[in-house]
Amino acid sequence: MDRGALDVITRPVLPMTPPATEEELLARARAYAGLTVGQLARSLGAKVPEDLRRAKGWVGSISPAGVTGYAEEEARNAFQGGNAAFMRNWPYAYAAGNDEKSPIKGKFDVAPLPHNAGQKSAGTVGGWQLGVSKFSKSPDAAVEFVRYLASPASVKYRAVIGSFVPTILSVQSDPDVVKALPFLAKVKDISLVPRPSNLTGARYNEASIAFFQGVSETLQGKDPGPILKQVEQRIQRALP
Repeated sequence: MDRGALDVITRPVLPMTPPATEEELLARARAYAGLTVGQLARSLGAKVPEDLRRAKGWVGSISPAGVTGYAEEEARNAFQGGNAAFMRNWPYAYAAGNDEKSPIKGKFDVAPLPHNAGQKSAGTVGGWQLGVSKFSKSPDAAVEFVRYLASPASVKYRAVIGSFVPTILSVQSDPDVVKALPFLAKVKDISLVPRPSNLTGARYNEASIAFFQGVSETLQGKDPGPILKQVEQRIQRALP
């Protein structure tokens, strides 16, 4: 099972407590916007070449202009390269960020996504579905393979090696899993939201595209009023 979560750089330049609300997240991001690499480095006690002192990040904004078009790897590469303070991604990014060759190994943490006042943090439920094709030439062997992949041993392996959240609750409390995924304790009480594929059926992609295009246009500064009306109309057409 995949859950969307917020990765946070936790160096002395940033508060050690992750933001709990959208207001806190935006306030912190704006506070760091426009700082030179040199200014950030000096707060960490690090030396920076003079040329880099002139470099600025987040000039006029808290995010790069193309961020609304980022997929998982674009976001991860920016974050893992040390060019972002916050990232929303799937749990696999935790293992990637703590790889031996990663420049941010041990320098970041995971927190639930910020939420509105009076609400709970939520995470989108993703996942990898397993099945056996009716056209399989070896259906019995295929069924056994699926059983193996869904077994506690396999789920534990994927959790420890790839930081995939176990779907089996008993595996989540396994000592090796707890050690590999210490953030599970922080996200155990978030609201899990599955994608609405049951409602849209084969036309799920149409509804998904309508939603993310509308959100993208709004984040880019367009008036959300007419955009949301268009999104609603497109989603209604996608419903059976």
